[in-house]
Amino acid sequence: MIKALAVDIDGTLTDMNRVLCPASLQAMRGLEVPVILSTGNTHCFSRTVSILLGTPRIFIAENGGVLSYSDGVMEVLADQRICEAAFQRLSEEFALKKYESSRHKYRFTDVIVKNDSICRLWSGGQRSSSWGWKSSIPPLPCTSRIEG
Repeated sequence: MIKALAVDIDGTLTDMNRVLCPASLQAMRGLEVPVILSTGNTHCFSRTVSILLGTPRIFIAENGGVLSYSDGVMEVLADQRICEAAFQRLSEEFALKKYESSRHKYRFTDVIVKNDSICRLWSGGQRSSSWGWKSSIPPLPCTSRIEG
């Protein structure tokens, strides 16, 4: 017996422009089990979407780093200090810049890297590092909702 349905927001309930698919909303409202949002978005955004969609305030946010059990109860599973340390270490190897709102009060678990840094990092070709790894990274389009 199914006890709940966990769904992503971006690209599942919405299209790539974050436009909600009416058929998705109608299908969710017809379910007899709670719908749990599971997303990489911030806790604040996830809570807002939960309210707008009429789902219970039970959701998974920030790529699993934050769990919300009800309107006033959340659990932060990830440690942002680990992300900060990883960013510092990667910054020694690559010319990365942090997006200014990385320490924003609505973001609990991760660090946002500016999209121009991502474009340089993932521009393709051979990459090697002092860590002893090499990888061949194919050229990827750099798109992001983060301006920077």
